[in-house]
Amino acid sequence: MERLNIYHRKDGRWEGRISRGKKDNGKREFRYIFGKSKEQVRKKMKEIRRSEASNTCCKTVQELFSEWLCLAKHRVKESTLSNYRLKADKHILPVFGSRNVSAVSSQDIYSFIENKQIYGLSNRYVIDILIVMKSVFKYAVKTYHIINPMDGITMPKKGTSEVKLLESSEQYRLERYISENSNTTTMGIALAMNTGIRI
Repeated sequence: MERLNIYHRKDGRWEGRISRGKKDNGKREFRYIFGKSKEQVRKKMKEIRRSEASNTCCKTVQELFSEWLCLAKHRVKESTLSNYRLKADKHILPVFGSRNVSAVSSQDIYSFIENKQIYGLSNRYVIDILIVMKSVFKYAVKTYHIINPMDGITMPKKGTSEVKLLESSEQYRLERYISENSNTTTMGIALAMNTGIRI
């Protein structure tokens, strides 16, 4: 049975909340419905959900991604934009590109996650791909009023990677190699080793 978030307010009215996913800051976004009785709010909420469920977007995921990317380029760096394109071209679009946006389900997303893990991608990288997908589908929800297949998706747990330190003999060999082979790469390594700075 469908669970509806309905609350009795202090002012005597009843309030219903329909999830609209998460904002950019991570906080949940809701549409609020008010009524004089719990049943009145329940009826309004069911009507809204029925109406939204009938909304379909005729665009493919490929078309939606291109549309979203055109808007994203005005607010992110070129390197970030390239990162979005890479993840889409390599992972998202080969699976979902030709699919109709409205036809993608939460089960499709979970199957996608599982396949990427089987393929050997780290959970951290899979999460990065899903973040791009969440942004694209969030745009589709606001623009075309579709049901968001990413809403409520549980992200894979990030694994903690152990940092391997060089032994004294390995560090000596590396320093010797750097001194005998001077180029921009070895200079960068020497700088990082001796100052602790990161790229």
